[in-house]
Amino acid sequence: MHSTMTAKIRQERDTSFAKNVMMLAVAQIVVKVLGLIYKIIIVNIPGFGDTGNGYYSAGYQLYMVLLAISSIGIPNVVSKMVSERVAVGDYRGAHRVFSVIFRMFSLIGFLLASGLYLFADSISVALFGAKGVSYTLKALSPAVLFVSSNAVLRGYFTGLGSLKSTSISEIIEQTFNCLLSVLFVYMVVGKDTAIMAAAGNLSTSVAAFVSVGYMLSHYLLRRRYLLSEAMLQKVPGESVKTLPLIKTVLGFAIPAAFASLVSTLSSNIDSITVNQYTGNVEAYGVLSKTETLTHLPLSLSATLFVAIVPVISAMIKTEDYRGARDKLSNTLFLSLVIILPCAMGFIVLADPILKLLYPAVSDGAVLLQLQTVAMIFAAITFVFNGVFYGLGQQKHAAVILLLGSALKLLLNLLFLDKFKMGVTGAAVATIIYQILVTAVEGIVLNRYVKVRLKFLKQFLKPMIATGIMGALVFLIYKVLIRHAGNTVSTLLAILGGVVVYFITLLALGTLSHEDYLQLPMGEKIYRLLKKLHLAR
Repeated sequence: MHSTMTAKIRQERDTSFAKNVMMLAVAQIVVKVLGLIYKIIIVNIPGFGDTGNGYYSAGYQLYMVLLAISSIGIPNVVSKMVSERVAVGDYRGAHRVFSVIFRMFSLIGFLLASGLYLFADSISVALFGAKGVSYTLKALSPAVLFVSSNAVLRGYFTGLGSLKSTSISEIIEQTFNCLLSVLFVYMVVGKDTAIMAAAGNLSTSVAAFVSVGYMLSHYLLRRRYLLSEAMLQKVPGESVKTLPLIKTVLGFAIPAAFASLVSTLSSNIDSITVNQYTGNVEAYGVLSKTETLTHLPLSLSATLFVAIVPVISAMIKTEDYRGARDKLSNTLFLSLVIILPCAMGFIVLADPILKLLYPAVSDGAVLLQLQTVAMIFAAITFVFNGVFYGLGQQKHAAVILLLGSALKLLLNLLFLDKFKMGVTGAAVATIIYQILVTAVEGIVLNRYVKVRLKFLKQFLKPMIATGIMGALVFLIYKVLIRHAGNTVSTLLAILGGVVVYFITLLALGTLSHEDYLQLPMGEKIYRLLKKLHLAR
């Protein structure tokens, strides 16, 4: 009876997990595609190019450091603390956690936003050796406040198991960001490149304001219902004393913020060292351009990170350690199934893709291929970090990432300064850094949750499917390019690759019934394939 009940609970969790992944995946795909679209448009605008992208991205990376302190790790902290209380029916405690953290990080966001605006000139010269970056920093400063407040709201609803509002807010934010970024840049065409880059980033602040407005209105509409649930609960609520609660929150938030801060160091190391040692903002613009492409498939891995945190937290809270182990294994497998074909596509079609998307400035094919290798290990790290957060052991991820970033800095200095490898050296350093971080995190995580992976199913079969897909994509492109232009040949090669990869996965019997349950609408997909005799 107990085993039957446990199995039922796990199936319900799998269904909920899949639904959350679906909502987040749809939102992330829309967000990243829109982000890619507006970056493509503005980079190809006359007068912007790789130089403008260098100013744009350098300022944005520093902005991400402040977000790491004020917001990036916070949704995971909030979702963890809220989900733990909701799991035992403590709705009042869950709401109390939200209330305290919201006020706290809104204040932190305000202070950081003010500091960024006031010291923008000094920061841009000291870190990047380019005063023009200061315009971008000032344009982004209001966004720090808005995003900090929004992060707490998103974490609260994630902890409640409701990701719809979070997904909608992300889509709203990026839609405004996309439209306004292009509009603002066109409004200042002909002015200095640094001004154009700042105009592109100003849209981030406006879009963040719109997004937090949506989340606040959604919260206020649901507040009465949520508090009524709290009044009906039968378990003791969270302590109403603010200071003890702040102490508890900071106990989670500081390591999480530190871990998020460290996770942004690699990109900032590139933005600082490449600009300083090459003396060429354009070089970093090319590197950033390739990073934008690799971030698109990585966004899907990021959805697994967000979705797995409350699931692992709830499993540990109810002492379902076997379920936590299985969830880690299945999520890691799903991440590989997603990221490997994307990586192969970038490696095989690096030059055609850049020519398709950036016809005015298509340099960077080798950089894209190098960044793609690092992308594979970054996807695995996303899953590991999600489990660390769910276990409340994010300090381990932070320490590992910090040591890895120190190595990354040393390698950048070695490759850029001593060996004069230019921006290629930064990409090679990222590969080494990412491989070592992934390996060490896996070893440490295994002490808490045993990572049991089936080599044949979870590694070999996806790799075989990826290899077959890559070979056929290469052949399709080479045949088509003789008779059609780059655009048609590239798009048809990508489409053919998707079809071949899916068919190969089915032919190899890679996905089991349990694996389909981890996917959005997985049960329906499985039943359809079963009727067609295409699934086990």
